[in-house]
Amino acid sequence: MGRTAWVETFLHQHKMFLPAAQRENVFNYNLAAFYYQTQAYDQAVELLQSVTFTDPYLDINGRIILLKIYYYQENYFSFYYFLDAFKIGLKRNRDVATPYRTAIHTFLGLFRRLAQLRERWEHQTKTKRRTNYDKLHDRIQNAPNCFDQRWLKGEIEKRKP
Repeated sequence: MGRTAWVETFLHQHKMFLPAAQRENVFNYNLAAFYYQTQAYDQAVELLQSVTFTDPYLDINGRIILLKIYYYQENYFSFYYFLDAFKIGLKRNRDVATPYRTAIHTFLGLFRRLAQLRERWEHQTKTKRRTNYDKLHDRIQNAPNCFDQRWLKGEIEKRKP
């Protein structure tokens, strides 16, 4: 809606209403999410790296925001490194419900393929691009139980050859 100044002011004005024990972490997470949405990626990364997550679901969402930022910045080294570490940590995390963990794993696998498609786009022939695009498009469309499938669909549509 374009009311970014209002949202940022709201976050700062209502910070004091958050529970004291979680105030800084919850505020920083939400401010980072705001910065991500407004494409202030460096500020979002800085805040997310300062958050100590106590809730496993917020932790997962924060990590996904970081992955998306690395993807948008075309920082593929950080993207792949962080994605692999995230997957290993998620496998070990028994505090997260199995269906949710499965949906995240599906998302991460498709996200990796999307990043690879984007990273190699300029170095492929039109035919190879089209083949890779079609394969990934079908995988995303037919993924059962996939976290943030709509975002993946939007990103793959941006790469339509």
